[in-house]
Parts: sequence; structure tokens; C-alpha cells
Amino acid sequence: MSGAPTLDHVGFVAPGLAPLVEGMRRLGFAPTTPRPLLRVDARTGENVPLQQESCHAVFAHGYLEFSAVLTDDPAHHLAAWRARGTGLHILALGSDDPDADWRRCAAAGLPCSAPADATRRIEYGARHGDARFRWFMLQPQASPEGLLCWVQNLVPELVFQPDVMSHPNGVLALDEVVLQVQSPSEAAHRLAVATGVAAVPEAAAPVAAAASRGASFDPLDRDWRLALGAGATLAIASPAALAGRFGAGALEGVPAGRFAALGLRVRSLAGLAALLERNGVRRERRGRELVVPAAEACGAVLAFHE
Repeated sequence: MSGAPTLDHVGFVAPGLAPLVEGMRRLGFAPTTPRPLLRVDARTGENVPLQQESCHAVFAHGYLEFSAVLTDDPAHHLAAWRARGTGLHILALGSDDPDADWRRCAAAGLPCSAPADATRRIEYGARHGDARFRWFMLQPQASPEGLLCWVQNLVPELVFQPDVMSHPNGVLALDEVVLQVQSPSEAAHRLAVATGVAAVPEAAAPVAAAASRGASFDPLDRDWRLALGAGATLAIASPAALAGRFGAGALEGVPAGRFAALGLRVRSLAGLAALLERNGVRRERRGRELVVPAAEACGAVLAFHE
């Protein structure tokens, strides 16, 4: 693979799709029409239902996937995280060679599924057809925070169509995923191995906070960042650090050890604030971000910025 992986998309998973879509429309997203997700049988080449229905909020960079799993089969690839209820349970990294990424992960001793092909029907916008993907995922024991996978979008012109990129909330791009973990250093090391991207510590704020309390700095308190391709970021932080960034109540109901928050770039924070006000959505301006708590956003904090 050449360069760092990109932030292809993230996925919210819920027991039923309709309440998830309704919640996201309240936040100003315009999801596409739901369609079934299919896998391609490697032996026959036939499309086989994955018992998963999905729709998407597509941006110029990245997209949000909204899914419902239609089976209780413990072998389903989302079974381990589906049991947690509604939340942000999927992180898909964009790859131009998922087979090479799979070899790297396997060589590092990370348990993962074999690379496979998937497809879904695209019937929005000016172009219709079958979107095709090559992908693999880490097994739950290697990614307890959620399903972490690598995906190669083989027909990006079908997925990323301007016709579906206009959202009432003015979102232009998905550019950050935040993990809330009890041991950021452990998770940062594990994700650095998995992605092949160096984890960079952000120690300045915790060091200053510790000094102000007259306490020594615990390196497990520091935040870490992995710089993904196309300017996106994967951030890893403790609950205390995220309470400082988003506010104490923003992550209420979201335990540590989860994909916990998203960073989204918008056209206008003022326009977004007006929309959220009209729709009765709680939010708080914190520095350069307008923060919507997880309780208002289907289980994950949304941090909007211009």
C-alpha cells in the first residue's frame, strides 16, 4: 500500500434502521434510500445477502453508514458489536491494496478475516449500478472498540455522486474519528501496528493540567493521534481528556472502549446551529467546535467545525 490509509467511512449500527435514519435527519443529514448489503461468493461469483440493510450520508470526503443487522446469527461480522445496541460501531479505513494490508496485519499477529468482495446496488444520483468493494476486518479480540476494517472502493464514482452530497446541516467532510479508552497508550500502539501509521502523543494539555494540580503526569492520560491520508485523523483519548474537550455530559452513556466521537467539517457553524435550534437538538459551542452530545446523535458525539 502506498501512503497512510484514508478515512473511508464510519458506521452506526442499530436494531432497526428507521429510528436511526429519523435521528440522523433530525441532525440535518440526508441519507440515501436503504439497500441490502451483499457479499460475493468467492467460489461461484454469486451475490449472497449479508442480512444487513444500509443507507448513507455521503460527503465530498468520507461518508456515514447507517445499518441494521437482520439476523441473530453469532457468525455475522457485526454480531460482537451489535449486542451493544445503537452506536458507532464501524470504522472503515480506505486502502488501495487491502490484500497487502491484510498480509501486514497477519504478519503482525493480528487475527483478521480473509480479504473478500462485497457489493451494493446504487440507485441514487445520475449514475446507477453495482458498487463493488474489496475488504477485510480485524477480529473482535484485536479491535474491541468496534469493527475496524480496510476497504477498497472499486467504483468510487458510483458512491461519491454530487447529487447526494448536499445536506441541510452543511456537512462537507468526515475528518476525525475519536476513540474513548481507559489506556490510550495501549490502544495507540495497537492501532499504529494495525494501520502502519505512527501514533503521535499530544502531551501538552495533560502535562499542563497535571502541573496545575501539583501532580505528576501519567503518560496513560495523554492523547494520541494517527495522521491518516487526505488530512483525516484517528484520535485516542481517555474519558477524562474527552470530558475536557466535549464537556462532562457529552459522552454520558458511552462506556470507555468504544468509537466515541466524530469530527465533521461544515460550511457554516451558524447555519448548523440554527438548524439544530429549530429541531430541538441540544448542542454546546466549545472553542472552534459545535458539540452535539451522544444522547442526541445515536450514541456518538458529533463535533462540527468549519
